[in-house]
Amino acid sequence: PVAIDAARRRREREAVAEAWPDFLDLMSGMISAGATKPDAVIAAARRAPEPLSTTARPVEESVAFGDGFVPALERLRTHLDDPTSDRVLTTLVFAHQSGGHRVGVVISSLGNSIADELRFRRAHTAALTEQRMTAVVALTAPWALLALTISTNPQDSAAYRTTTGSVIIAIGFVLTALGFLAARRSARLSQAPRVMQ
Repeated sequence: PVAIDAARRRREREAVAEAWPDFLDLMSGMISAGATKPDAVIAAARRAPEPLSTTARPVEESVAFGDGFVPALERLRTHLDDPTSDRVLTTLVFAHQSGGHRVGVVISSLGNSIADELRFRRAHTAALTEQRMTAVVALTAPWALLALTISTNPQDSAAYRTTTGSVIIAIGFVLTALGFLAARRSARLSQAPRVMQ
């Protein structure tokens, strides 16, 4: 259950991160057309891909009837619980509070930065696919050869049934598992930390 929940959360974070570049492009266009930042966020959220499109109503209600734009963004950041969302929403809060005529450029640059990072991660994952398949072959081939040897050669089978043979197999299994875990860990991209929690 823990592994399934972690995989589900990872997929949700990836879906949110994938939606941010389109959201920021829409918002940058709205600001360039003269919309206020709250109106641009609401309109971009309505037209953004899932799961960001579901965030428009709470932000709109908070702006119209609640405690305002910045608290709505802070609640959204807590709800999304994602490093990419932290970067975007913290930038939007700062842009709203400080203003300036460069807000559209900053938002556009942020969208390009996130899109570049997502492209890099996809390319890294694709490049690792072949290496993972090679690692699986390297992992299983010695054990398949050992199983074939034991099943076809009675002398080897008898040798591995001894205490020494069992210890050798156990040590080999542990070292293989440790090597596999180390290889997976070294190939994994680190996750960006959450900012300003």
